[in-house]
Amino acid sequence: MKQDASLPRAQLDELADQIAVCAARIDSALHQLLGHIRQFEQLKGWAKQGSKSCAHWLSWRIGLGLVAAREKVRVAVALGGLPQIDGAFSRGELSYAKVRAITRVATRKNEDLLLAQARGTTGAELERICAGFRRLGPTVALDDERRFVRRRTLGDGLVQIEMRLLPDEAERVWQAIAEARRALAADDTAESSRAAGPTLVDAAVAMADASLVVGRPAAGTVAADRRMLFVHLSEHRVERAEEISQGEGRGGVPWNAELQDGTGISGATLLRLACDTSLLVARTDVDGRVLDLGRRSRTVSPTMLRALRLRDRRCRFPGCRSAAFVDAHHIEHWADGGETSIDNLVLVCHAHHVALHEGGFAVERGPDGGFVFRDPEQQRIEAAPRAPAVDGDASGWLREEQCGRGVVIEPATALVRRPFWGLEVAGCVRALAAREWRSP
Repeated sequence: MKQDASLPRAQLDELADQIAVCAARIDSALHQLLGHIRQFEQLKGWAKQGSKSCAHWLSWRIGLGLVAAREKVRVAVALGGLPQIDGAFSRGELSYAKVRAITRVATRKNEDLLLAQARGTTGAELERICAGFRRLGPTVALDDERRFVRRRTLGDGLVQIEMRLLPDEAERVWQAIAEARRALAADDTAESSRAAGPTLVDAAVAMADASLVVGRPAAGTVAADRRMLFVHLSEHRVERAEEISQGEGRGGVPWNAELQDGTGISGATLLRLACDTSLLVARTDVDGRVLDLGRRSRTVSPTMLRALRLRDRRCRFPGCRSAAFVDAHHIEHWADGGETSIDNLVLVCHAHHVALHEGGFAVERGPDGGFVFRDPEQQRIEAAPRAPAVDGDASGWLREEQCGRGVVIEPATALVRRPFWGLEVAGCVRALAAREWRSP
């Protein structure tokens, strides 16, 4: 490799040492970050701020992508049960890449062996060792971890949806797509992207359309009319239909209300279910005889829902990016006299719809016309939290902080130390397998 003639070898070596020291300092600091994440996850601090998971909170609070955030939470939790690996990581002796690979297979039983292998291999070699060891182990317990559905926007504007399923699940999905393709081919009015007939892609989109529509409604029928919600309210608990929005039901004490299948619901749950669903209240006496059928709730029409989607695009709760399954939420509920209008509606995902009705969270219109979300303590949830300012040289700050913890970082701190006989991937995998399954 041709060296830069303008820089002597000694200065190149010094630059290399600075890179190694800086990387080790960052890894040591990252260990602290993961420790805080583990504690935050255990305390469910993310739930108190309205996030759907710790990963979603990290995406909102520190700007991580969801995939990276989920991985950091997984590694943080795993390190809590691996004290030797956790200690080496805290001292900057292991890179985050190595720790991430190790925590996929490490247990208290093989922790010391994996740590020794990590110190004698590169990050790429350790990835191969851990992947090889995982392939040797049982797969039943890992099925839930191995199955996934992922969506990714590509550089050309298209969207890639990737699925990993069990064989029987994949067969059912494939059969459904094939059946949708045959149905499209048999329909003379079907529009295909190819002259030769509908493709599997056309079939998959048609299958999704059919699932969302759930049958073809008659002309003039809105979606909410196909989701009629029957509620039974006992006479001795309700005097008028308007009392849904008052008294014990709004305070969290269960109403004497039931759905058609007999499921009991509280007043807050009733209001959430009725937010965008046709509601028919059946008033009954103590013996269950129907005394009166109340009016249906005012629902969001398809035209209004389309306008709402154009305005909001996705769930408007701070930090949430859900766009596929969203509900229209009344800022002032219809039971409180609120109108079913664009100005009184906001799109939220199902999880945050539940939080707004039953979790103590709230939304209101701000002075500028925007949406203001508040937690159960009525503290405002910022749409984009302000990043903390880092004064001065970040490297110097890390050095001082780590020296205070007794962590000494040197150019050779994370150096790969190969034994004189060398290490090779297959041998490391065999050693791990022998440790895992040897006879007592």
